[in-house]
Amino acid sequence: GQVWDAMERVYVEGNHENWIEQYVDRNPEVQGILSIKKDVADKFGFKWVPYKSDWTYKGVSFTHVPINEAGKPIGGANAAAKALAIYHNSVVWGHSHKLDLACVARHNSPHLNQAINVGCFFEHVDDYARGSVTSYWRGLVALNHYSHNRVDVNTFSLKHLLEVYGDDEEE
Repeated sequence: GQVWDAMERVYVEGNHENWIEQYVDRNPEVQGILSIKKDVADKFGFKWVPYKSDWTYKGVSFTHVPINEAGKPIGGANAAAKALAIYHNSVVWGHSHKLDLACVARHNSPHLNQAINVGCFFEHVDDYARGSVTSYWRGLVALNHYSHNRVDVNTFSLKHLLEVYGDDEEE
């Protein structure tokens, strides 16, 4: 409808899409055949945000994962607090599949910065993660911008969504 057509659509590239691009770089014979950017972003009119980059909307940065000074993704315990040390504004990401939220106010800053790791939206466990402890949080995170650099955070677990809306695969 008209609302969707008027909205800016953004695709934030993750590390898995980056693996496809690396494969294409190593195998030039598939150049032009395999491309997430061509097949998704360009075809459907999405703005493409490359992996390790971010897109800022109303003062909040969206990225696949915050990148530290060494060029590596942040992670581990207290990742949201680590993100606040990197960004001068609020930031949202999902790389680690965890739900994590931290806030900080700084002297002489007009706003509170928020760091929000939004978890994931799938039920499976990838082969590389089998046997390890996975502290994935599965669900949707709805953000409501109520002022520049600030959002309300509402979470909806995948378990709850399946209970309320059903799982078509079981029918």
